[in-house]
Amino acid sequence: MEKALISKSGGPYLHFGKGEPLVLIHGLGEVKEGWEDQYELADQFELIIPDLRGHGACNKSDGISIRNFASD
Repeated sequence: MEKALISKSGGPYLHFGKGEPLVLIHGLGEVKEGWEDQYELADQFELIIPDLRGHGACNKSDGISIRNFASD
């Protein structure tokens, strides 16, 4: 299991692998660990997998919007 890092805005994310960056965004009510079956893609891509506001290990729940998800 990969260890979560914390972004400048305080959001937890996974970051591992080599190659072109690939950001995996979970759906509503999901968490970053929901992408576990795709971790094998780290052989080909640099994976960046965040927990969005109000989801999983992210303590930020105010201002939930697409705009804020993107800025986080």
